[in-house]
Amino acid sequence: MTKSFIVNLKPTPIFCQHDFYFCDDKEIEALKTNKHYKNDTLSGGGGNYVTIDGNIFILPELDNLKNSLVTTFNNFIKNIMGIDTKFRMERSWSTYNTKGSNHEHHRHPNIVWSAVYYVKCNEGAINFDTENGRTSINEAFNFNYELNHRNVYNSDTWKIPVKTGTLLIFPGHVTHYGDKHPDDSDRLLIGTNWFPRDTLYSSESKNEHIEI
Repeated sequence: MTKSFIVNLKPTPIFCQHDFYFCDDKEIEALKTNKHYKNDTLSGGGGNYVTIDGNIFILPELDNLKNSLVTTFNNFIKNIMGIDTKFRMERSWSTYNTKGSNHEHHRHPNIVWSAVYYVKCNEGAINFDTENGRTSINEAFNFNYELNHRNVYNSDTWKIPVKTGTLLIFPGHVTHYGDKHPDDSDRLLIGTNWFPRDTLYSSESKNEHIEI
């Protein structure tokens, strides 16, 4: 019998790990005591708050969480992406949503990777959009095919359920947004941005390397 297989050429990697980490009361209290400002530019419903400080991992109470995040991110880069280039966490912040609010469509400029960790979330989902609303099968010809089921080849959006302890890693240029927060508890999460800090080079020419 002839075997068939699919080659996923040029996929967009979105890493998800449920039960990645569970913050204790001390860690959550350290996050909540940070000063937050109301960010109406990213808030549907007016209840989105973001830390003023762009480096929350200076807090010693978060050392264990930071170490776990760095270890998991480096494993993703090295063993899943197959890249030896070193990346550094450039920015980190926490944000929380009140009932009826959400993070609207946005991207993270000036970085390569984003990682989002849900510290507290009873229920919810994060959504990802493809570039210009095109799928992999209508990138060249924008035909509106009749679909018999949804999959990664014919969908221009993708929804991933999240909960307390969920970690996601994805390219920063990918548009993403959250569902509206449905209950009276605060949905608390941490966002981080990563950028290469290494020597990038061309295997064809020693004159095409760059130090970042």
